[in-house]
Amino acid sequence: MPSPLQCTEPAAAPRKKNIFHTLATFCLVSPLIAIVLNIVLFGPNEAQHPSHTREEALVQAVLVGLVPMLGILAGIISLFGMIRHGARGILWKAALGLLIYAFLIVSAISTFNKVQEAARKRYEQQHRYSSP
Repeated sequence: MPSPLQCTEPAAAPRKKNIFHTLATFCLVSPLIAIVLNIVLFGPNEAQHPSHTREEALVQAVLVGLVPMLGILAGIISLFGMIRHGARGILWKAALGLLIYAFLIVSAISTFNKVQEAARKRYEQQHRYSSP
């Protein structure tokens, strides 16, 4: 008879990580990467020394836009991997990453609308007093 300290059943083999797990993890981490990249590229130095050439500004814009697009795409692709590999380790990472991006997009749209409305009011106010 085996002692209580001995395990009679073999331990379950750890699940092998696949590309879909990696994509889900990237989807979860990419918002943080995008924020850090924004701070590095457009931080305090950019305000004092703006991009000197159009090409430099274009490269910065592409880099800043590429990480979120890849993160969203990675999240969507990883969700398709749940069909074959199950939801464990994929669903919560991809869903949380996509929810973070959805929150960022909704808040950006809301902020843009508020700024646009303030600019419209300021424009109307300036032209109301300057017209003869």
